Amino acid sequence: MTSMKILIAAATIAAGTVFSANAATLINGSLTGPTGSGTVPTGWSINSITPDTTSTGSQPFVFNVNPGDSPDGGTWVGLARNPSVFESFGQTIADFVIGTTYTLSWYVTNTGCCNGGFSAAAEILSDIDGTTMFTGATHTSDGNWYQESYSFTATSTSHRLDFRLGLGADAYMGIDGISLTVSQVPLPASLPLLAFGLASFGLLRRRRKN
Repeated sequence: MTSMKILIAAATIAAGTVFSANAATLINGSLTGPTGSGTVPTGWSINSITPDTTSTGSQPFVFNVNPGDSPDGGTWVGLARNPSVFESFGQTIADFVIGTTYTLSWYVTNTGCCNGGFSAAAEILSDIDGTTMFTGATHTSDGNWYQESYSFTATSTSHRLDFRLGLGADAYMGIDGISLTVSQVPLPASLPLLAFGLASFGLLRRRRKN
């Protein structure tokens, strides 16, 4: 293996190591668990009122529109709201890397429920440490799943991530397939030096050829 190839391989390994080391651990993003009212899957906790674990074939409350399985499949969490209260759930992640940018994504559907009683258009809100960081698109009960995402930069090694509906007319929505990935990491001090070495090596090779 030539010196140039060795340097390129080292740069590739270093970049991959950086992304892997900055990954944060989200537990059970597929929201897999037994269905039931007032319960959420393992790894998650209820933050407000009584979210439900539900599915296409087993619902604590009858959907106005059954959307079928999400692209992630299996069970998902149902969230309700009315003009005075909303349901929410989430989890605390304790291995963020400060300064790293992460992308949080999920699938959402508006099923409505309860024989048409909860039928308003609504949107999913994402909170970090109690502050709303993202408000999703408004969806009607059309039986479709939609993917939503946004990015944020970790300011602490531990953040609480919650999902909820905002206050408003009676509505019921589903969320599934939550994922957390690294989208940008701070550049380690060693990588600029490695890049400088690659550039210098290339310049020397061109000079020798000339």
